Amino acid sequence: IADFVFVNTIEGNEMRTVAAAHRDSALDQVVSRLRGVRMMRPWAEQAMIDRLCEHRPILTQGAGENLSSAVWPYLSDDVAALRPHSSLIVPIYARGGATHGGLFAYYSDSVREFDKNDVPTMIEIARRSSIAIENAESHERERRIAATLQQASLPSALPVTKDLRFEGVYTP
Repeated sequence: IADFVFVNTIEGNEMRTVAAAHRDSALDQVVSRLRGVRMMRPWAEQAMIDRLCEHRPILTQGAGENLSSAVWPYLSDDVAALRPHSSLIVPIYARGGATHGGLFAYYSDSVREFDKNDVPTMIEIARRSSIAIENAESHERERRIAATLQQASLPSALPVTKDLRFEGVYTP
């Protein structure tokens, strides 16, 4: 489907790369350095967040020039090593309309370029990603609630008696 892909999530006014993969295992190390970081400069990041919130795919040829100017200078060598030339960016959004982030797919130096025929497949992948993100958020929320309830149900102090000794350990 692509030479390399990033999944970026939006948290407030920030966009962070949470997953990344490359078809060429020799470039996996480059891609792994981009996981967990905010790749784009603030002006580019905000512009991309605004575009993703429109819930429309973005198809670009000549993606290398656009991406090179948008990323932080310390990441520019890594991005240049990936040689992006065609991109398809698809928003990942919830059923209620909230935008989770985006699926960023790129072709490198290959002769293949993204076109309008690739859009439905990428939209379906993004839709399924959205469901997975919603499920993970729901699970994390339920885990936090359970831990809070368990912690609140613990006694503030153990009873003190003359003939017995009480000890307690709580591990969530």
